[in-house]
Amino acid sequence: MEAAAGFVLFFGVDRQTVACGRIVTRDWLKGIALVLLGVVLASAARGETVFPARTGRVVDEAGILSQSARDSLTHQLAEHERTTSNQVVVVTVRSLQGLQIETFSLALANRWAVGQAGRNNGVVLLVAPTERQVRIEVGVGLERRLTNAIAADIIGQRMLPAFRAGRPEAGIQDGVSGILAALGDSYQMVERPRWSPQTDEAGGRLIPIALIAVLIGIGLVVILLNVLTGGRLFNSGSGGGHGWRSDDDDWQFGGRSSSRSSFGSHSFGGGSSFSSGGGSFHGGGASGHW
Repeated sequence: MEAAAGFVLFFGVDRQTVACGRIVTRDWLKGIALVLLGVVLASAARGETVFPARTGRVVDEAGILSQSARDSLTHQLAEHERTTSNQVVVVTVRSLQGLQIETFSLALANRWAVGQAGRNNGVVLLVAPTERQVRIEVGVGLERRLTNAIAADIIGQRMLPAFRAGRPEAGIQDGVSGILAALGDSYQMVERPRWSPQTDEAGGRLIPIALIAVLIGIGLVVILLNVLTGGRLFNSGSGGGHGWRSDDDDWQFGGRSSSRSSFGSHSFGGGSSFSSGGGSFHGGGASGHW
């Protein structure tokens, strides 16, 4: 009997010990998981950005260019640098790592110090196919030739149509050709059609005429109502009558609003620079999305 009791007691203790060991093991694994999670969150909080290494004038990290296209672009950019000293590089990246393309491009351009010190004659063409974004980053010394407007025209009229058609290689080649033309003062911006009343010879002039007729008709009706009411239509009087003016001072019929929205240019990078001894960039250029 005592032996049986001891046997049961032994195995009962053993089961408790094993159960305790399992609890300790689970707690230990949870601790490791928490430590690893903390390391990941700490790295994300530091905002460490990994830039591709500059291995040449064309860095195709995203792998969207063929070897022949890389060789052709490299030769084209090398010849341009030989004759003008301007440095133009093409970069494709796998990811912007959560950054705005303007922020990523500016930091990359200054880290690589594209261009010559003192002349700041560098240009970076950055393509991020994962985010479907593209940017032309222009060095300080070339902003008068490759203006923001021209950079935007190159992206919008030459690159984005090819990207949207699934031809990124052609889009990059067209973009480089546009950049080099702008640096050579030979770029022609694409003319966009503008609306005018004379656009349609048959019916273009009917719209303003009809509008004038409607306004005249409204005016006659208002005058007639005012006469029939003895001039009380626009007289608020002591009874708090109604007129055309709104109680809100920001809106008046036929007048001007006192609160207006303004659209100004946004500057990326401000006055800060990440120059590492070569060309310097302050955020000039343009971006696009397809």
